[in-house]
Amino acid sequence: MLLSMMSESARAALLQRSAPISFGPGEAIFTEGSPGETMIFVQDGRVEISRMTMGGRRSVLNHVGPGEVLGEVALLDGQGRSADAIALSEVTGRVVHRRDVLAFVAAAPESTLMLIAELCSKVRNASDMFSIQSETHAPTRLAQCLLRLGEKWGVAGENGAVRIPGKFSQSDLGAFSGLARENVNRHLRGWASDRVVTLEPDALMLHRPDVLARLAEGTD
Repeated sequence: MLLSMMSESARAALLQRSAPISFGPGEAIFTEGSPGETMIFVQDGRVEISRMTMGGRRSVLNHVGPGEVLGEVALLDGQGRSADAIALSEVTGRVVHRRDVLAFVAAAPESTLMLIAELCSKVRNASDMFSIQSETHAPTRLAQCLLRLGEKWGVAGENGAVRIPGKFSQSDLGAFSGLARENVNRHLRGWASDRVVTLEPDALMLHRPDVLARLAEGTD
């Protein structure tokens, strides 16, 4: 997102200060509280952003993919990382150090507005996730999360179905929706029998997004 907003010359200038970086599935890119000395432009793969709640439960805040940025908040304010970032697949990107980002901003002040826009996007996402995880009706909350995943990662199929590539466990979906795994299991079993959603080995299939949309609105 950030790179796409830049002019070609500004993008080239920033990437010239970067270096290639890669992570394997399950590898920690950074952990909550660790120093925020770099930010990463994701070129390929998917990254889970999460943190532990006061009760010791993992709460997923976002999934980040190609064209998005990791770590810009801590890099800009000089504080520790606010969450964990874990590679869900093979991830490749470009890493830029804080000193180089600050030098780039000093040389191209117009880039400040782009960084602000990127930060605003993160704030909006956090607000959306808080709203979803505050929803008390479990089916509504889970349906909203599935639709959110579908909007960002889904591939359109036949008859309106949406395929979300990747391995998703019930625990993963529970962490994303703020529900216990047992609760997720109960709703997924019911939806699978009605051919609304199925959890497959390499994908999450939303067969009836229209039904999920009604559930997400609390009208079904």
